[in-house]
Amino acid sequence: MKTSRWALGAIVLCLLLAAAALLLLRSPAPQEAAGQEATTPEEGTPTTSSPAAPATTPPANVPSLFPELEEAFSRASAEKEPPEGIPGLGVTDVLGQLYRFPAGGRFVCRGPVPGDEPGSNLWACSVPSTGGAVTHEVTVMGDDPLTVMWVRATVRGATEEGAAKFFGYVGSLCLQGTDDPLDPEAWARENVGGGRVLARGAEFSIYGTKDERVLQIVASGAL
Repeated sequence: MKTSRWALGAIVLCLLLAAAALLLLRSPAPQEAAGQEATTPEEGTPTTSSPAAPATTPPANVPSLFPELEEAFSRASAEKEPPEGIPGLGVTDVLGQLYRFPAGGRFVCRGPVPGDEPGSNLWACSVPSTGGAVTHEVTVMGDDPLTVMWVRATVRGATEEGAAKFFGYVGSLCLQGTDDPLDPEAWARENVGGGRVLARGAEFSIYGTKDERVLQIVASGAL
């Protein structure tokens, strides 16, 4: 009789243990790893969001949205601006005043005619003296009548004194639009045999022989 009671008690105890184990298995368990505690952020602590993914660069083969505009900008950057002429000097400032120089005759002018450089024009005036022994000539090159790139004065058969006077007069006409301290007449007298000097916006040079001397005045932008 006692043995039956002990067996019955053991069966009941096993049933209770099985029921308790079943309840434990069905209850939700925290997902933390073993040995770690679950933490909650404190109030007031700012949360940081993950940085946005960087924008991707479109592939090189994607067509441009404004091809005409890009072509215009490329063409404008490739084109060089034309050089500036002698400051404040126009063609008539030189050739229109030659009649005041005592060359022994009347200057005859012609032009414009196309120059060697694309878009350039030439104007020229010359006069032979009485008997044809001395010749004075002035040539002007410019993009237009208001943009003079260089002036060339040539004298043939003249003395050094005569050449210096002609060069000094033409040089003064070329600097009349500036406040350059250079005295063209004094410089021409001292360098009639050959010389070079930089003025404001132009370079003066004299070269040649005793039979033919040349004064050339070139804009600084064309050097």
